[in-house]
Amino acid sequence: MEWCLIVVTNATRFLFCQLIIKIEEPVCTPKTLRTFRTSFRKLCLIICRTNEYFQLVLLTTFTISFYNLLSAFYFMAILTFDLEEGFSETKFQMIVGCCIWGSLSLAQFFHLCLSCERTTKEGDKVKGLLLKIEQDQRQESKEEAKLFREEMLHLSCSYNVCDIFKIDRGIVFTICGAVLTYAATTLQFHLTVNGLLSSKTLLWLTYAMVQCVVLCINCEKVLGEAKRTSLLLTKLELTGKCSEAKYLKHRAFHNEKCEFSIFGIFCISTKFLSQASATTISYLVILIQFHILSQDLAK
Repeated sequence: MEWCLIVVTNATRFLFCQLIIKIEEPVCTPKTLRTFRTSFRKLCLIICRTNEYFQLVLLTTFTISFYNLLSAFYFMAILTFDLEEGFSETKFQMIVGCCIWGSLSLAQFFHLCLSCERTTKEGDKVKGLLLKIEQDQRQESKEEAKLFREEMLHLSCSYNVCDIFKIDRGIVFTICGAVLTYAATTLQFHLTVNGLLSSKTLLWLTYAMVQCVVLCINCEKVLGEAKRTSLLLTKLELTGKCSEAKYLKHRAFHNEKCEFSIFGIFCISTKFLSQASATTISYLVILIQFHILSQDLAK
């Protein structure tokens, strides 16, 4: 399924390139700019729908890629430093297999992130072109270009994973850093963590994690609908079809915060989910260290 996403991102990038070529033409009338606004809005809508339809695929792909990279590095370290017995006869072949496994997973993951980032950059190029139009063209074109740029502030042409993080080359280095960190942690406890977690504990942790994920995703969806409402009010304000649009937008989104929070301390969203997961894993590692230390002191 990730190859389908790569095809969609490349097709969207091609349409962005065609739009940029049309905008770069010497004469750009207000009528053509309005057509470009509609086209750009549709392309941003395609990206938004792609994020919605492929969010489970993206989440699964990122999880599997992280697991493959972590497993490949983990087994390669075990084989290289002879941390386990019984692999002496096939040690070289297994090391080569782990290298190929990790390289293929990293290449596929990097290709996906690079395709998404290139499409996002093509969409961002339109802003610079509109600024040139405001400086060079006639007054009516300047006004239309200004409205176009203001509308772009409320449109997103970036790909993301369940609104947790954006997909670009930076996430590749983040994933690689996380792989090295958790591989080192796993190597520390691969001999002592056996039997530490029972099946009942794992079921309880899975149930609690699923509850938290469902709650955060539902809250994020509500916030997404609120943002869409803000965008619609902005469109009405720019077109001048509704005189009360500016008043409604100011009242709804400036005077009152549209978010779910816990006593106003932090907002419940997918970003909070990623922060809570990182904190939980960090304290789990600390608890495992104390468990091992208590066993050593008991001996």
